[in-house]
Amino acid sequence: MCTLNTGKDFSELLVKHRDIKIHDTFHQVLAMLLYPLHDKCGQNCNCAEKRQKVVFSLNVELFNRLKPTLTDKTELYITKLLLQIPEDHDFIQNWNKSFPAWLVYEQLKKQEIRFKRVEHLVWGLLRLAKTNQQHAGNNESSIKEAVRLLFEELQHSDTPKPFGGKKAYDRAFRVFKRLSHLIAGVSFLNPETSPLATESDLYSKTPEQINSFFARADWIKQRIESMKTPNVEGQSLFFKAPLVSLPKWVDSKNIEIPLEPFQTRVDEIKNEISQAEIRQCSH
Repeated sequence: MCTLNTGKDFSELLVKHRDIKIHDTFHQVLAMLLYPLHDKCGQNCNCAEKRQKVVFSLNVELFNRLKPTLTDKTELYITKLLLQIPEDHDFIQNWNKSFPAWLVYEQLKKQEIRFKRVEHLVWGLLRLAKTNQQHAGNNESSIKEAVRLLFEELQHSDTPKPFGGKKAYDRAFRVFKRLSHLIAGVSFLNPETSPLATESDLYSKTPEQINSFFARADWIKQRIESMKTPNVEGQSLFFKAPLVSLPKWVDSKNIEIPLEPFQTRVDEIKNEISQAEIRQCSH
């Protein structure tokens, strides 16, 4: 199981230091989105090193923005420690670990269409499971069925067209499956526009915004982990690819996100029940 690295126990940190660790954890998420975890990475894979470079770069950028406010030497030292920023005399030996912040933003923007596919599909999976739970007595869901219902729904509405074809949805989901709850939750960072509308969004989100994002991502994680695949009775849809775990301090107890049932699936279930009753009466 992969868990985001938050260092020491969160409860031991002062509130102002918690905010720094919240940003650091968010930077780890962004690094994973750029270089996702997947089974194809072999022993010679350097994705982990690239993720470290991304986090280092974003943490340095954040530190440079905070530095003018850190007038106390102790605060300066603690901030460097929490963000794992080397001492100045060591910086020359660590500069090659960095991955320019502008490049991080540019690479994330290039992936935006794939993120949209994953986000759209995750909400489709959640809606399908909710529909089946309410009307069929189970919480089964599948990628194929969710994509079918999403595309049928779009064909009969004035909403925007899907973000590519069905195969593109499937490919994107396979790449980012273990991060799918985070991708679906990112939209809550800035619901009115793109969550990463500008480069400064990489390190200028408030701790409250990031915490809200984490809480909703955790809510999504719990729901999709409980989904069952219709192919094998009682088997989780995500049993082969466990989702990245969020830190223990993330609290989603008070989160509730409404899910709209698929009306097409509701009608199908009603028809299936009606046909079953007819067959039973005929016997």
